[in-house]
Amino acid sequence: MKTQILIVVGFAIAVRLLILFNYGPVAANDTPGYERMAIMLRTGDYSEYDAWRTPGYPLFLNAVGNSPHNVMLAQAFLGVATIVIIYLLAYATMGLKLAAVSYAIFVGSAFNIVFIDSYLLTESFSTFLFTSLVAMIILSDKRCKQATWMWPLGAGLISAYLTITRPQYIAVLPVVVLWLIFQRRDASVSERVVRMSTYAMAAAIPVLCLVIFNYMLLGKPLLSTTIGHNITQHTLPFIESASKADSLGVIPEMIKLRDAHWDYAQKLGDNRAFIPRPHIEGTRRDSSDYYLQLSMKAIKNNPVMYLHSAYNAWLRFWRVSLLYDSTYVRSLLLDSIVSHIWIVQKLFWLLLNVLFIISALLMTFSLIRCRTIGWYECVIVMILAVSVLQALVEYGDNSRYAIPVQPAVGFIALYSICVADKSRTTIACTLQWFRSRGTTESEA
Repeated sequence: MKTQILIVVGFAIAVRLLILFNYGPVAANDTPGYERMAIMLRTGDYSEYDAWRTPGYPLFLNAVGNSPHNVMLAQAFLGVATIVIIYLLAYATMGLKLAAVSYAIFVGSAFNIVFIDSYLLTESFSTFLFTSLVAMIILSDKRCKQATWMWPLGAGLISAYLTITRPQYIAVLPVVVLWLIFQRRDASVSERVVRMSTYAMAAAIPVLCLVIFNYMLLGKPLLSTTIGHNITQHTLPFIESASKADSLGVIPEMIKLRDAHWDYAQKLGDNRAFIPRPHIEGTRRDSSDYYLQLSMKAIKNNPVMYLHSAYNAWLRFWRVSLLYDSTYVRSLLLDSIVSHIWIVQKLFWLLLNVLFIISALLMTFSLIRCRTIGWYECVIVMILAVSVLQALVEYGDNSRYAIPVQPAVGFIALYSICVADKSRTTIACTLQWFRSRGTTESEA
């Protein structure tokens, strides 16, 4: 196993040395918000605090010294660690060295994963956190008797930090709690209570502290004030339905801005995040409150339109985007090579996404037939919960937001096609059933 790990690590490092030193670090549009929050955390001056960004990623920025190059190198290190975790999970659950090494090398060289390490954004750090959470879930499942509280504690702390880094990951908390309750039928009631309570407290206390902090400073019990702004990505296309509820005369301006930039947005692949919002007097909390109130009325008047928009956003979550700008690349030859290789990588990611969705559908039959809820089912439902919550709240570039779960999505797909597990229905089980049925019919 040591040889395989060295191969995986060596390959991941080589690709990152080649790519990252010819590309980045990159400050994106969202980067200044995280940097401002990092300064507040360092100085303790919250006079301009607006809860626009959660503290998870700013804490990471402070930990690595707030130097863009340090951040890029730290994220690259965590990216390599993520690859090692993926390899160990694949080998431990499947027992297939070749499959585990091949997938780890693919993830280690996938450009949407590699390039995000150079961005001063939450996706790279969140990828490491979510992959680590998956590892904790599997360890908690396989070592239930050895440590009743240790692995749920670790999973809870990672879940909490992931939530205060990207708030939509709060969706994993109830999923894991329910999984710990129904995880093992042979576990005693006291064991289930200890495991569930340990996870719930570890995951909920940091999140509740942030909510209380925001309530004390802003008068609003929330994780982030961005929700009002984000949900307008759904409601702007039909916001005129709420014109009668408008008291500030903003709706006509919204419609004008939307119409003026609609063609531009369509050229971007209907990425509604790029449609400008009109200025609202007051703080960001005030504008968020207004947008949220306005959007809720628009959704109430047009629920079908909202659900249709959310469904499209969910589909976008499963698209695969190459998150990089060629203007940052310092080697035209490298950029040309990357462009050609990415075509193949993107098709493979899309295939893995499709296989994951098929695996999730088969899981519903497995729950009915086997009545077993293990780590496999928990991870699938966690990913689905995050994708649905992301789609309900935000349109935007959902394929970018899917990057943190992408290694786990591929891992589930690989497990499903390689392992004919008797305790659950996987793709391999289904194919095996069809083969056995075909053999029986031919013999008859």
